[in-house]
Amino acid sequence: MGRGTGLGRGRGGELPFAILCGGASCCCLIISISLISASFGIVETSEYGLRYDVPSMRIAPEVYENGRHFPGLGSYFVKYPRKLTYMEFSSSADGGSNNGPVTVWSKDGQEIVLEAGFYIRLRKADILEIYYAYQDQVMSVIEDVAANAMRDVATGFTTLQFFTNRSSIDERMSQELGRRISACCYADVEVFNMLGIDVPSSFRVAVENVVISQQERTTLEILRDAIVLRQSIRVVDAQADKTILVAKSDAQATGLITRSQAQADVQVLVEKARAQSLFNLSTALGFANGSGTNMSQLLSYMYADVIRSNRDVVVNVPRALVSV
Repeated sequence: MGRGTGLGRGRGGELPFAILCGGASCCCLIISISLISASFGIVETSEYGLRYDVPSMRIAPEVYENGRHFPGLGSYFVKYPRKLTYMEFSSSADGGSNNGPVTVWSKDGQEIVLEAGFYIRLRKADILEIYYAYQDQVMSVIEDVAANAMRDVATGFTTLQFFTNRSSIDERMSQELGRRISACCYADVEVFNMLGIDVPSSFRVAVENVVISQQERTTLEILRDAIVLRQSIRVVDAQADKTILVAKSDAQATGLITRSQAQADVQVLVEKARAQSLFNLSTALGFANGSGTNMSQLLSYMYADVIRSNRDVVVNVPRALVSV
């Protein structure tokens, strides 16, 4: 009996113990798998991640980019935006958490309501510094810094300049926002744009009157310049006609002089040729000697030759002279 009872207790005792061990092992395995699975973290393409270790309450310096990472048991990722982040001060539904127009004051003490939007990008190299300075509140800090920068810049311009010199104010605000946000928030302002300007209605009417007057003055100046330009064109046309007339006269005079000179040159050549012919004739007739040509003999010969050639029309000329 004792032996049988002992065997029964042994068999009965071993079976529950094995089941308990197996169940405990399964529980440990499930818990381990769950903890390991929960320890994996995903950093999206548009994010940066810093690993925060809960047991030691420390942040790791490495900046993680997109992908599935294993930060370890009891750790998780503190995430920051990697892409361009748009912030807007306006009455629309876009922009940051403190979205709403910014009230500023101009140089002459006028209250002005501004609407503006801008894009910022956090610098990867300074993500750890951002965590130490602001943890996960950096976007709210950037909004406050931007609003204060806009207020400070606005005090350097008169109310009228917000309407007549808007581009300069826009550029000045963009520079100041970029400088301040880069210095204290470790981010860069990529684009800034002043969206709207609003003032009390009475001042708005005064500004509209000033702008209309300036437009009318500009229109009159354009008309005046057009009239002056037309008169200048007429003067230029008259001067051109005068220049053309003078050029034609000069050309005609030059042509006449050139033609007369050419005729004179031809006449000189003809006379030279005639003189040479007479010299050759006198030489052939023997009227030329060492001292020169006997002109009287040459003229008598030429005279007789003319009379012989025109015997029918020549009268009262001695026959002896004709037969010379």
